[in-house]
Amino acid sequence: MTLVEEGAHAQVRDGYAIPIREATPQEYPRVAEVLVESFTAAFDVSDMYIADLRDVAGHAKAFRIWVALDDQEIVGAVLTPKDPLHIEESLEYVERWERDFRMLAVSPAARGKGVGRSLIDHAVRELGALGVRRVAINTGLRMKAARKLYESYGFVRRPERETMVVDGGYRVLSYTFDIPESLQAGVPRFDAIEAQRTVSPQPEGQGSIPGFLKALGLRLKQTTILTDSASLEEAQHDRSSYEEEESALAVIRPGTIEEVGTAVATANEYRIPVFVRGAGTGLAGGAIPTRSGLVIATSSLNTLYPVNVTDRSVRVQAGVITAEISKLAAREGLFYAPDPASADISSIGGNIATNAGGFHCVKYGVTRDSVLSLTAVLADGSIITTGSGTVKDVAGLDLTSLLTGSEGVLAVVVEAVLRLRPLPEQSHALICLFPDLIEAGRAAQRIPSARVQPSVFELMAVPPGIGRNARFADAARGNSWMLIIESDEDTPVTASRIEEAIQPYRHATIHPDEEELRWVFSLRKRGKPYPEDVWMAGGDTAVPPSGLVDMLVSLEEIAHRHGLGYSLVAHVGDGNLHTAFFTGRHTTDTAYPRALEQARRELIERSLQLGGTITGEHGVGVDLKDYLGSQIGGRQLELQRAIKRAMDPNGILNPGKWL
Repeated sequence: MTLVEEGAHAQVRDGYAIPIREATPQEYPRVAEVLVESFTAAFDVSDMYIADLRDVAGHAKAFRIWVALDDQEIVGAVLTPKDPLHIEESLEYVERWERDFRMLAVSPAARGKGVGRSLIDHAVRELGALGVRRVAINTGLRMKAARKLYESYGFVRRPERETMVVDGGYRVLSYTFDIPESLQAGVPRFDAIEAQRTVSPQPEGQGSIPGFLKALGLRLKQTTILTDSASLEEAQHDRSSYEEEESALAVIRPGTIEEVGTAVATANEYRIPVFVRGAGTGLAGGAIPTRSGLVIATSSLNTLYPVNVTDRSVRVQAGVITAEISKLAAREGLFYAPDPASADISSIGGNIATNAGGFHCVKYGVTRDSVLSLTAVLADGSIITTGSGTVKDVAGLDLTSLLTGSEGVLAVVVEAVLRLRPLPEQSHALICLFPDLIEAGRAAQRIPSARVQPSVFELMAVPPGIGRNARFADAARGNSWMLIIESDEDTPVTASRIEEAIQPYRHATIHPDEEELRWVFSLRKRGKPYPEDVWMAGGDTAVPPSGLVDMLVSLEEIAHRHGLGYSLVAHVGDGNLHTAFFTGRHTTDTAYPRALEQARRELIERSLQLGGTITGEHGVGVDLKDYLGSQIGGRQLELQRAIKRAMDPNGILNPGKWL
């Protein structure tokens, strides 16, 4: 740190002399840079919030702009009021002899040097000199460093005042600090009567939590609104490992589409974030509340309407469990083709939100290929229906496809018309076992050249217990990987062509009956086999079939180079690989191993080099939002954000995710 320059006030913290002085107008651009880099390093902020941070000249009309210096470079800032009677709108309800300082910011490069504590100390002294008796400030739940700083200085948290969310749903925490009498002006410049006032009525406008909950209770049946701790806790988790400090304010279980519209309209009015939860089976954190907001649980929207046999379609509400759709369709000789491994527990609304895949996608396509029409609630609470009941529909922009896979950031999907297909009259399966992964990959890559179209085409490690089944014992001996290939076409011809295509590769083949095939698929649906008590980094990249072998080679090479174990199950026919790197976890371990994230990053980058994608089925959610730009580029990302702003101008729908 530099020596204190003339005219600057110095604070000595942690062995450093921190010069603090009032900024000149010429320095406002640099102050703005420090404010923006400090706040954006802590949390995602809106364009409007950033614009407010940059408007230093505007703030200077009511506040003094103080800066901390390091070698004459501005590395921190804080704002204190010029007039002790100035009251921030966000603090109108505090006691009249309290005042706040604003925008405490420290450049990330200068943290750990006492800059923040020195700025707080200076701001407290400035407020004391104005006759202020107590400092009252707000900070964000996510701003852990700021919270720790305030608490170490002596600020006390005031939970009874924490009634607001700001800038897209961040929960506001309130702190106060009683200024020592020695730092107060001799005669406080506040009316003695005003000084006796207690907290004024809390505002109930935008961002007000009590106001929102009150309005919600007046507009919906009380039985649909849940605020108990168990319901709120359940809403915080899916099947990903993502955890968030921000929490749900309430959970609703609407029974009608109109109730969803009312809830979303109310949230939009109060600028409260909205998160939609299906069955909670997501693997990317897409439905987890990343702000303090409202969770709409669709489990009670579970009407499954009769199958339209003539149109080969069915209308379903978002909370219907996916497997129930095919069960109903089967009574009419039809089936719903997209069948993720989670079909028995996942909801169709969640499948639509992520454009889920499944076993039959290699032939029949992903969820988007089976959605004819959607009913959705927009961010203002209005209800629209996209598409139609026809397979052919080229009227206007295809909003059905846009909403399918949009992960709840554009609208709340509440109902769908789905395309059904005739149940195959026959099918035949082969299970081919190989000594190593690359050999299995090369064989899989040959099958498209055999002029066959499998309806299921999977790759997995040979399960440890499969050799105990006498039917599989000989084939499993010496083999580690297996392809499961099923066809619902001309089965004798298909089987012979597949056998001919993979003949050059060492393998053993079994032709399972229906019961044996169901057993093998039950093993497949159990997921990726990896040991317990491990650190893990998973993913579901996908590559074109031509890049499959290169991807498998990279998987093995990356795991070996980083000293990690790995597991793999794959929808190999469409190049979608469900991978997991793992390493042992000991009771004394506290930090997530850096090698795991590095290995995952390298595998994702390799998939992009091969013309693939960062996610084939699970979605972007929170888990992959930092990788999306690498795939689609900055211009396309901005275009997607523009669509988001057009459909959700207040940013209430699933904030904090990839858009």
